[in-house]
Amino acid sequence: MNEWLTTGEVAKLLRVNPETVKRWLRGGVMRGSLLSDRAGWRVTREEVDRFMEERQNTADRGKAAA
Repeated sequence: MNEWLTTGEVAKLLRVNPETVKRWLRGGVMRGSLLSDRAGWRVTREEVDRFMEERQNTADRGKAAA
């Protein structure tokens, strides 16, 4: 079973502001589930890992092109 994280927990893992995580979720950059306005978003740990890997690969391609 996959672990579900809050936007605050995701933000800590990625060392960004929780509002940045929410912006990524609303924009479709990161996948998650909006439980309700009050309960907020939940993101699986698997999605956080995918997101980080994708960002790393993008950064690596940028370095190779430079």
